[in-house]
Amino acid sequence: MAAYRTSKVGEAFYSVFTVFDYDLTTPVSGQPPSSFTVRFSLNNAVVGSPPPFTIAEIGTTGDYIIVVAGGLPSTGLWAVTVEVAYNSSTWRDEVEVRVHDIDDVYDIIVAGGSGVETVTLTVVDTTNGNVPIPDALLQIYDDTGAVLITFQRTDASGDAIVLLNADTYEVRIFKPGVSHVPENIVVVDTGGATPQAFTLECASIFVAPPASPQLCRLYADFLSQDGLPFEKFKLEIHNLFDPEASSGLAVVDRVRSYLTDASGHVEFDVVRGTRIRIVFVTTPLTRDIVVPDQAVENLLTAFGAATDAFQVVKR
Repeated sequence: MAAYRTSKVGEAFYSVFTVFDYDLTTPVSGQPPSSFTVRFSLNNAVVGSPPPFTIAEIGTTGDYIIVVAGGLPSTGLWAVTVEVAYNSSTWRDEVEVRVHDIDDVYDIIVAGGSGVETVTLTVVDTTNGNVPIPDALLQIYDDTGAVLITFQRTDASGDAIVLLNADTYEVRIFKPGVSHVPENIVVVDTGGATPQAFTLECASIFVAPPASPQLCRLYADFLSQDGLPFEKFKLEIHNLFDPEASSGLAVVDRVRSYLTDASGHVEFDVVRGTRIRIVFVTTPLTRDIVVPDQAVENLLTAFGAATDAFQVVKR
């Protein structure tokens, strides 16, 4: 019989198997360790010097446990095969041994990192007198910007505390209405003895109201899948003018298109009270809204919650 498992380098390895009688249902007790032959292989090659192990019966149950207390010593695909002399049966565990396991991932998510250096990241708003920015999401990558190391949110004081090892990291900050260019921080090696602090500068996005009181300025900010500003993302705005509901309002444009700038930002003016259809080109997202009766509105806020695809119509 065989089983597939994962383990971590140097982490104690355990496996339990049962010795059955020839009827394949009755457990057989009292088998000494000498009645088992154990082989180890790594990446399909027999290991000449296997790690130390023990085999012992659990009580008088017929269940036996093999223990490699020091763990499997290197990464790769290990196979641990146990041959039982009593009935010539074979038990086999295939074990993928890794540097990290899922507990390491949980440590990163729950504790804000897995390093030894305590790092405080303070996020401030440069367009507002460097006031702290609360509830901003910080994502910390390696220096290539390809591997996510950990993430954390700022508290009411604009601070986020993470645990990192000495290295160079790229930090990205996300919060609606806030603009940030990814920047690097360098954490030095103090053996965890000295807290380190960095100030990260962001700029709140100010959207000026349109000059005409008839207009509402809609705006939005878009990110690509890797968390960077999405430049030249296209939106189409369709006029859904309904003469019966317009109360004299007559907007004659049928369709207009807009592209985000280098910061992933877009803004445009629409007559208040107009019913429009917003299409995020290249995505399946389309929404019909009535332009709010106010000077400025976040486009994604105006979207509101997703509505039912079915509509009631008059006959």
